[in-house]
Amino acid sequence: WTSDIATLSSHVSSLAVFGGKLYAGTQSSVSSACKIYERSPTAGTWAAVFTGTGAGQNSFVGSLYVYDSALYGVEYDEGGDTDANIIHIKRSTDGTTWTTDRDVDANDGSADGNLPGQMTAFNNGSTNDLYVTFRSTTVSATDGFIMRRTGGTWTKIDTDNYSGHISVLTQKTA
Repeated sequence: WTSDIATLSSHVSSLAVFGGKLYAGTQSSVSSACKIYERSPTAGTWAAVFTGTGAGQNSFVGSLYVYDSALYGVEYDEGGDTDANIIHIKRSTDGTTWTTDRDVDANDGSADGNLPGQMTAFNNGSTNDLYVTFRSTTVSATDGFIMRRTGGTWTKIDTDNYSGHISVLTQKTA
Protein backbone atom coordinates (compact mmCIF):
# COMPACT_ATOMS: atom_id res chain seq x y z
CA TRP A 1 0.00 0.00 0.00
CA THR A 2 1.13 3.50 -0.73
CA SER A 3 -0.28 6.82 0.38
CA ASP A 4 -0.96 9.36 -2.33
CA ILE A 5 -3.73 11.36 -0.68
CA ALA A 6 -1.59 13.98 1.04
CA THR A 7 -2.82 16.62 -1.41
CA LEU A 8 -6.51 16.13 -0.58
CA SER A 9 -8.21 18.80 1.54
CA SER A 10 -9.13 16.47 4.41
CA HIS A 11 -10.10 12.92 5.37
CA VAL A 12 -11.47 10.56 2.73
CA SER A 13 -15.05 9.57 3.55
CA SER A 14 -15.97 7.59 0.41
CA LEU A 15 -14.45 6.03 -2.72
CA ALA A 16 -15.84 4.87 -6.08
CA VAL A 17 -14.55 3.90 -9.51
CA PHE A 18 -16.35 5.57 -12.42
CA GLY A 19 -15.32 5.75 -16.06
CA GLY A 20 -11.99 4.09 -15.31
CA LYS A 21 -11.03 6.71 -12.71
CA LEU A 22 -10.97 6.65 -8.92
CA TYR A 23 -13.06 9.25 -7.07
CA ALA A 24 -12.74 10.25 -3.41
CA GLY A 25 -15.31 12.16 -1.37
CA THR A 26 -13.75 14.13 1.51
CA GLN A 27 -14.67 15.86 4.72
CA SER A 28 -14.29 19.62 4.89
CA SER A 29 -11.14 20.96 6.51
CA VAL A 30 -10.77 23.92 8.84
CA SER A 31 -10.47 26.25 5.85
CA SER A 32 -11.96 24.35 2.89
CA ALA A 33 -15.35 22.90 1.99
CA CYS A 34 -15.94 19.20 1.35
CA LYS A 35 -14.86 18.03 -2.08
CA ILE A 36 -14.93 15.22 -4.59
CA TYR A 37 -11.55 14.45 -6.13
CA GLU A 38 -10.74 12.53 -9.31
CA ARG A 39 -7.49 10.57 -9.53
CA SER A 40 -5.79 10.58 -12.91
CA PRO A 41 -4.91 6.98 -13.82
CA THR A 42 -1.96 8.11 -15.93
CA ALA A 43 -0.45 10.94 -13.86
CA GLY A 44 -1.38 9.49 -10.47
CA THR A 45 -2.50 12.90 -9.21
CA TRP A 46 -5.73 14.14 -7.64
CA ALA A 47 -7.84 17.08 -8.89
CA ALA A 48 -10.99 18.51 -7.28
CA VAL A 49 -14.03 18.05 -9.54
CA PHE A 50 -16.67 19.22 -7.03
CA THR A 51 -16.51 21.66 -4.12
CA GLY A 52 -19.39 21.59 -1.68
CA THR A 53 -20.37 23.77 1.24
CA GLY A 54 -19.30 24.07 4.84
CA ALA A 55 -15.78 24.66 6.07
CA GLY A 56 -14.73 24.08 9.66
CA GLN A 57 -14.90 20.27 9.39
CA ASN A 58 -18.71 20.27 9.43
CA SER A 59 -19.46 18.71 6.02
CA PHE A 60 -18.49 15.66 3.98
CA VAL A 61 -19.24 13.80 0.76
CA GLY A 62 -20.23 10.24 1.55
CA SER A 63 -21.71 7.29 -0.23
CA LEU A 64 -20.17 7.66 -3.68
CA TYR A 65 -21.97 5.14 -5.87
CA VAL A 66 -22.21 4.31 -9.60
CA TYR A 67 -25.78 3.82 -10.79
CA ASP A 68 -27.46 4.00 -14.20
CA SER A 69 -24.39 5.42 -16.03
CA ALA A 70 -23.88 8.18 -13.45
CA LEU A 71 -21.82 8.78 -10.31
CA TYR A 72 -23.80 9.77 -7.22
CA GLY A 73 -22.55 11.31 -3.99
CA VAL A 74 -24.30 12.45 -0.85
CA GLU A 75 -23.13 15.84 0.44
CA TYR A 76 -23.88 16.39 4.13
CA ASP A 77 -23.65 19.84 5.76
CA GLU A 78 -24.27 20.08 9.49
CA GLY A 79 -24.55 23.84 9.68
CA GLY A 80 -22.96 27.23 9.77
CA ASP A 81 -24.13 28.51 6.38
CA THR A 82 -27.23 28.79 4.20
CA ASP A 83 -27.33 25.03 3.53
CA ALA A 84 -27.41 24.09 7.23
CA ASN A 85 -28.95 20.68 7.85
CA ILE A 86 -29.55 19.94 4.20
CA ILE A 87 -28.25 16.95 2.33
CA HIS A 88 -27.64 17.26 -1.39
CA ILE A 89 -27.74 14.07 -3.43
CA LYS A 90 -25.33 14.98 -6.23
CA ARG A 91 -25.21 13.36 -9.69
CA SER A 92 -22.64 13.42 -12.49
CA THR A 93 -22.69 11.64 -15.85
CA ASP A 94 -19.12 12.62 -16.73
CA GLY A 95 -17.37 12.82 -13.32
CA THR A 96 -16.74 16.56 -13.56
CA THR A 97 -20.13 18.28 -13.99
CA TRP A 98 -22.30 17.89 -10.88
CA THR A 99 -25.99 18.68 -10.37
CA THR A 100 -28.23 18.34 -7.33
CA ASP A 101 -30.49 15.36 -8.00
CA ARG A 102 -32.43 15.78 -4.73
CA ASP A 103 -32.28 17.87 -1.57
CA VAL A 104 -33.06 15.90 1.59
CA ASP A 105 -34.03 18.31 4.38
CA ALA A 106 -36.19 18.69 7.50
CA ASN A 107 -39.31 17.93 5.42
CA ASP A 108 -37.96 14.40 4.97
CA GLY A 109 -36.88 13.75 8.55
CA SER A 110 -35.64 15.36 11.72
CA ALA A 111 -35.17 19.14 11.77
CA ASP A 112 -31.87 18.42 13.52
CA GLY A 113 -30.32 17.07 10.34
CA ASN A 114 -30.02 13.71 8.71
CA LEU A 115 -26.84 11.68 8.50
CA PRO A 116 -26.46 9.80 5.21
CA GLY A 117 -25.67 6.12 5.41
CA GLN A 118 -25.12 3.67 2.62
CA MET A 119 -26.23 3.77 -1.00
CA THR A 120 -27.09 0.67 -3.02
CA ALA A 121 -28.99 -0.29 -6.17
CA PHE A 122 -31.41 -3.12 -6.81
CA ASN A 123 -32.96 -4.38 -10.05
CA ASN A 124 -36.14 -6.29 -9.26
CA GLY A 125 -36.71 -7.30 -12.86
CA SER A 126 -39.03 -4.44 -13.77
CA THR A 127 -37.26 -1.41 -12.27
CA ASN A 128 -33.69 -0.55 -11.38
CA ASP A 129 -33.83 1.45 -8.14
CA LEU A 130 -31.23 3.35 -6.11
CA TYR A 131 -31.57 3.47 -2.31
CA VAL A 132 -29.99 5.76 0.30
CA THR A 133 -30.32 5.31 4.06
CA PHE A 134 -30.45 8.18 6.56
CA ARG A 135 -30.69 8.66 10.29
CA SER A 136 -31.29 11.87 12.18
CA THR A 137 -28.71 13.37 14.52
CA THR A 138 -31.14 12.95 17.43
CA VAL A 139 -33.47 10.10 18.35
CA SER A 140 -37.01 11.05 17.32
CA ALA A 141 -40.09 9.58 15.72
CA THR A 142 -38.43 10.04 12.33
CA ASP A 143 -35.00 8.77 13.33
CA GLY A 144 -34.05 6.83 10.24
CA PHE A 145 -35.53 6.62 6.79
CA ILE A 146 -34.85 5.32 3.30
CA MET A 147 -35.04 7.24 0.02
CA ARG A 148 -35.51 5.47 -3.34
CA ARG A 149 -34.81 6.75 -6.85
CA THR A 150 -36.96 5.15 -9.55
CA GLY A 151 -37.28 6.50 -13.06
CA GLY A 152 -35.52 9.76 -12.14
CA THR A 153 -37.73 10.51 -9.12
CA TRP A 154 -36.72 10.32 -5.44
CA THR A 155 -39.32 9.11 -2.92
CA LYS A 156 -39.14 8.61 0.82
CA ILE A 157 -40.21 4.98 1.16
CA ASP A 158 -39.76 4.10 4.81
CA THR A 159 -39.63 5.95 8.12
CA ASP A 160 -39.09 4.28 11.45
CA ASN A 161 -37.41 4.87 14.77
CA TYR A 162 -34.36 2.74 13.99
CA SER A 163 -32.36 4.32 16.84
CA GLY A 164 -29.10 4.04 14.95
CA HIS A 165 -27.53 3.22 11.63
CA ILE A 166 -29.58 1.27 9.11
CA SER A 167 -28.62 -0.68 6.01
CA VAL A 168 -30.41 -1.88 2.92
CA LEU A 169 -29.89 -5.53 2.10
CA THR A 170 -31.29 -6.82 -1.17
CA GLN A 171 -31.67 -10.36 -2.41
CA LYS A 172 -33.10 -11.44 -5.73
CA THR A 173 -34.92 -14.75 -5.77
CA ALA A 174 -35.11 -16.98 -8.82
